[in-house]
Amino acid sequence: MSVSEGARPDPSRVRLVGFDADGTLTERGIFWDDHGKGLRRFDVRDGIAMQWAARAGLAVVVISGKDSPALGARLEELGVPGFQGVLDKPACLETFARERGIPLADCAFLGDDLPDVPVMRRVGYPMAVADAHPIVHAVAAWHATSPGGYGAAREAIEHLLQASGRWADVLARYDAADLALGAAAGTFE
Repeated sequence: MSVSEGARPDPSRVRLVGFDADGTLTERGIFWDDHGKGLRRFDVRDGIAMQWAARAGLAVVVISGKDSPALGARLEELGVPGFQGVLDKPACLETFARERGIPLADCAFLGDDLPDVPVMRRVGYPMAVADAHPIVHAVAAWHATSPGGYGAAREAIEHLLQASGRWADVLARYDAADLALGAAAGTFE
């Protein structure tokens, strides 16, 4: 039985959010240069949102089935923990969460493809990018409107911070709270 079965998924409970990499933090394509090196594109909005989450007390981790020097460099730049070449994503997330005293029921995971389904079935709040596989969408309790690699992680983090009442703290850092209220009310064009 999965953690999320029998319980209504509640984003306000989330204390840790995990992310897949390829197709979630990056677009699904891999570019190859003339020297045979793979290149990845990352959305800067996803990165800053991961830093906001960490400052707001929401633990963040990236778990990828593939090894990528580009991903390692990006995560190091952001100060985000990550695991690469992981064959058992549920076990990896469970260990990471347990070390922080967080039950899987209080974890979220954002994924895009079939290798993400096992971990999504174990967390309390499974999430999918807009262009995820239909099975991933069927498992997810929440769906981004953005595709992977184009702000889906940012959207997921904003959603979780709003649900837990921590979004105002992020806005206050930028003196943007009054602007956000106007935007939500539709007073800006």
